[in-house]
Amino acid sequence: MAPIVLASRSDRRKKALRKIISKFRMITVPEPRVARGKTIRQKTQYLAFSKAAAGARRFPRSIIIAADTLAECGKKILGKPRNRTDAARMLVRMSGHRMNATTSIAVHSPKTKKIIVWSENGWVRFRHINKDEMKKYLSSRMWMGKAGAVNIEEKPVKDWIVKTGGERDAVIGLPLKRLRRELGENKKRRE
Repeated sequence: MAPIVLASRSDRRKKALRKIISKFRMITVPEPRVARGKTIRQKTQYLAFSKAAAGARRFPRSIIIAADTLAECGKKILGKPRNRTDAARMLVRMSGHRMNATTSIAVHSPKTKKIIVWSENGWVRFRHINKDEMKKYLSSRMWMGKAGAVNIEEKPVKDWIVKTGGERDAVIGLPLKRLRRELGENKKRRE
């Protein structure tokens, strides 16, 4: 099989991908400043495709995996917080409410030279998060670089969740079910 490259520096995506692949390389690729599209799905697909295309230009003989996640709560898109104040606003919005997440995945095949893109959706409902919990979390800086300012696999965030639905890995940032199938198809094409 062709070498696999994850076009991301996300520890969450690295940990997720390790569940299905033991050997891959991680790279950083430039992200567009603006996510094109009207819907969350369109925006994340555009961003994932752009990252995969940038990775494919650098490593044309590799399978490139790229992803992008956006969260939404109360009809407001929650990207990565710009600063602590932005992260605090996101936590207040999510406290006691449901957060929906869309992750789009793009896979470049070196054999076909094509990039396929798809999306997965998941959601979590948070209990009320009190001010002391928020303050402590914001001071930890764990919110940095995370869509919606949270990683549902880390404490204390996982203790705030009362219910989940849909594709849980979409909330984490790298859904694996279809990705496993796509990588299997790439392997068959190479043989």
